Amino acid sequence: MIQADGNISVDETGIFGMLLHHLDLEPEDITTAGRWLKEPQDVSEEQLSQAFQEPGAKEMLTAVFSKIAEADDELDPKEKELLERLSRTAG
Repeated sequence: MIQADGNISVDETGIFGMLLHHLDLEPEDITTAGRWLKEPQDVSEEQLSQAFQEPGAKEMLTAVFSKIAEADDELDPKEKELLERLSRTAG
């Protein structure tokens, strides 16, 4: 989501950082997540669906992605498309 519009804002990375902090990840997992900011990620709807099987996980991810998309006060068409894909998967 952070890379969807081609612009990575400080507000977006701040939200991403808060998410990582709350997930209480291992240092190597945080390093991997940091690479996600630099390298575009392509995740299929099937992969998203399989990754978030816990109750409420997909809804939480949709909410976080929405906050990231809106962090720079502009909802880019690519961000909107990604949110719609996620919403379909979460539904």
